[in-house]
Amino acid sequence: MKLKNSYIYILQQNSTKLQENRHFLTREEILNINDLPLKPIAEHFKLNIINNNYSEKRQASGKLKINSSTVSIFIELTETKKAIYLSVSAEGAESNCIEALEKIHDYINEDLGYNRITITSFDSISNYYCKKAYPLLSNFDRKLRLLMLNIFTYIYGENYFEQIPDKDFKINIKEIIQAKGNKTKKSTERLKLAFYSLDYSKIIKLLFNIELNENPITTQIETNTQSTQSCAESNNYWHILFSKKIPDVEFKNKITKISKLRNSIAHSKLFYKKDYEHFITLVNDLSNKIEQAIEITQEDDFNKLYQEMKNSERKMFELAEKNVSTLISNSILKYFTTK
Repeated sequence: MKLKNSYIYILQQNSTKLQENRHFLTREEILNINDLPLKPIAEHFKLNIINNNYSEKRQASGKLKINSSTVSIFIELTETKKAIYLSVSAEGAESNCIEALEKIHDYINEDLGYNRITITSFDSISNYYCKKAYPLLSNFDRKLRLLMLNIFTYIYGENYFEQIPDKDFKINIKEIIQAKGNKTKKSTERLKLAFYSLDYSKIIKLLFNIELNENPITTQIETNTQSTQSCAESNNYWHILFSKKIPDVEFKNKITKISKLRNSIAHSKLFYKKDYEHFITLVNDLSNKIEQAIEITQEDDFNKLYQEMKNSERKMFELAEKNVSTLISNSILKYFTTK
C-alpha cells in the first residue's frame, strides 16, 4: 500500500532571523542557507538525496525500519513563486506506513529553526484513524438514539414529538425535516426521524435538559447555588432515571468530549493517534453504560423510575416557587426598610 502526506510551507520573510547585513534574504538565499526542508529531513531519517537542483523538483528516498519491517519513503519538494510544496510517500503494510508517516510528520512540525509556517494540506494519518474510529462512532450513535427513543416514547407516549416541553427541539425538527403531506403524514414522518435529525449538542441538551437554565423561574434563583444545583439534578433525565444503577458523575462531560471528537471524525478534520486512543477509551466506557441504560428502560420497574422523576419535577417547581417567593418578599422588605 502507498500512502502520502502533503504539506505547504509559507516562509516568513519579515523575520529578523531571515535578515543578513540589514537586508532581507532572497528566496534562493533562504533555500541555499537552510535547504528548507529536504536536507534536514533526509539527514534525520538517513534518506538519500536523489536530486537537489533548485531549478527542478528536489527528491529524496530511502527506507525506514518499522516493527521489524521496512517502509519505502519517497520525498518530493516543488516550488512556485508563492509557495513551497512537500509530499511524503510511504509504501508498505498500511499500519507500518502510518507509523512511518507519523514519525516524519512529527519531525516536520517541530521547530527546526526555520522561520516558516507548516500547513498539512493532505493527511493520510488522520484519514487512517478516522476510518478506524467511524464504525465505533456509528454504533455508539445508534445506541444513543435508541436510548433517547426508549426514554421519550415511554414518558411522552406515541406523540412524544409534540409532548416534549423543549420548544427548541420541536422548532429544530420542523426546520430539518421538511415533511410533506397532510398534518398526520407530517407528524408521522417527524416521529420516525426526529432523533436521527438532531446533532449531538441537541441530543445532549435534551438528555440533560439544559433548558432548565433558561427557565425564568430558575434564573431568578441563580444566586442560591444549592437550590439551583438541586433543581438542575431534578430536571436531568439521566440523573433521575439511571444514576442510582449506573453511577458516573462524569457521564455528561464524557459525552460532550465524544461530541467534539465526533466532529473531527465525521468532517474529515485532523485526527491523530492520541485522539483515536482517547476516543476509544470514552466510547467503550459510555457504550457499556448506555447499553445498561437501554436494558433499564425495557425492565418492568422502569415505571417506578419514571414516577420518581415526576415527583422530582414537582419538588423542583415547589422549590423554585418557594425561592422566588422568598426573593420577592426580601426585595419588598428591603425596599421599605431603606426608605
